[in-house]
Amino acid sequence: MDKLGSELIVDEIFTRLPAKAIGRFKGLSKFYRNELSNDNFEIMHSRRILSSLQKKLLSVKDNSIVVDNIIGGNLQADTTKTIISPLNVHPSFLRVIASSKGMLLICNERFCCELILWNPTTRRFKFLADDYFDRNFE
Repeated sequence: MDKLGSELIVDEIFTRLPAKAIGRFKGLSKFYRNELSNDNFEIMHSRRILSSLQKKLLSVKDNSIVVDNIIGGNLQADTTKTIISPLNVHPSFLRVIASSKGMLLICNERFCCELILWNPTTRRFKFLADDYFDRNFE
């Protein structure tokens, strides 16, 4: 494949893909690993994702969290997914402090304000601190 065709694929197709897919494509060749890892690609990809009309709406229902897609300002009820919160903590104890690119910084108020970085899409989470508020806001 000539260089112009490869660059066109990277700029016009790969910048529209989710990050998880891009991670898999980095293993195709050295060329794609270099192209998909450089700063220019990351900037173009983040701008496309941020300007996308597809957004997620998180809401609490009973003991679970419901994720709905909002496409072009319209709620897509047929794409509803239900997820369980980290450590099966009831959603009423969780407070979203910040969000960025699909990641949530949440505070578990049930156990003395634990800070948790959580990706609801992959359902993975990491404790950042369990005594942050005790140490910094006495």
